Amino acid sequence: PQLQRLLDEATAHGRLWRRTHLQNLLGQALIASGNIKSGICLLESALTFALRNGLLRVISDEPWLLQEQFDEIARRNRSIPAPYLDRIREAGSYLSRQSASLVTPPPLPNPLTSRESSLLRLVVDGRANKEIARLLGISENTVESHLRRINQKLNTHNRTQAIARAREIGLLH
Repeated sequence: PQLQRLLDEATAHGRLWRRTHLQNLLGQALIASGNIKSGICLLESALTFALRNGLLRVISDEPWLLQEQFDEIARRNRSIPAPYLDRIREAGSYLSRQSASLVTPPPLPNPLTSRESSLLRLVVDGRANKEIARLLGISENTVESHLRRINQKLNTHNRTQAIARAREIGLLH
């Protein structure tokens, strides 16, 4: 119901790309929920609209595989030219190949000691050096030494940069 409401709003406001995108999503949702006939009809409508308005990328940029649905549409509907469906298929398969080639790098090992990690978490909480020293039972000079080593290891210059870098590399959750 929410997708249909958004689709109606996009149509009413003349938002062509959004309308096509939402029709595509709603068609896929209907198919996934077992309402194949309605889903195929909605996908046909989205394809026809995309063809008329030059919106090929709206359909081909979707990460879902629509090959079976396109085959069914090609069998049922002669108003959508086969070369157009082939262009969408090719664009979609190209994007799928590109996505598959992306390799997620392995997580970096934590360069900080457990003490440095604990101290950094207190810095994240907004604690001052004096309070950190009291909580950890160390001197303020030791807190400053730990912060210098943290900055060296994270290649940062201050506590704000250290926090940002630690988040960036997944040391803080």
